[in-house]
This record gives sequence, C-alpha cells and structure tokens, in this order.
Amino acid sequence: MSRLQQINSTLQKNIGLIMSEKIESPFDFLTTITHVECSPDMKEAKVLVSVLPFAKAEDALHFLNGQKREIQRLLGQTLKMQFTPRISFLIDDTEEFAHKIYNEIDNLDIE
Repeated sequence: MSRLQQINSTLQKNIGLIMSEKIESPFDFLTTITHVECSPDMKEAKVLVSVLPFAKAEDALHFLNGQKREIQRLLGQTLKMQFTPRISFLIDDTEEFAHKIYNEIDNLDIE
C-alpha cells in the first residue's frame, strides 16, 4: 500500500469517527464516508459521502459543508501530519446509479 493510499485510508477512518462521535447530525438521513482521495501534495482531500435516503443527499451535503470547519479542526488534532488536508465533501451516487441500472434491467421485456 502506497503512502497516499495509507493517508486516504487514515483520513476516511478519522473523518468517519469524527462524524459519528463529535458531530451531531440530523436524524432524517444517514451518512457514510465511502472514499477519500487526497491530492498528491496532500493539501486537499475529496471526501465522498453516501447518503440514505438518497433524496436527502442535498440536505446532507449542506449540513456537512456547514460543519466542515469543525470537522477540519478536529481532524487536525488527530493527524500527525505537517498540514491537515483541506476537505471538500461530494455526494457518492454510485449506489443510486446501480439501483437505477437494476430497475432498468428489471423493466426490460425479455422473451
């Protein structure tokens, strides 16, 4: 595993812990950190978030962006790096896309 992959994994774990233990989120949606992609210079990190139900994805993204400064601060306290990567949250719509594909397959008329 490369150093960048290790950092991505550590960021994913730590952001997930911060969100579950330190940030009080609304009860009308559930968020999961699915992937983190840190830039090669380690100054920025894209955090992909899965949201259930998917219809609340925009609400969840708005909430996370509102909490970004606090998450960033707490992340800086847990990491032993020279710089804490600046995080940006993005919606991971992979599961929703797969669900749509499965629905299309189910709706096909196969003789």
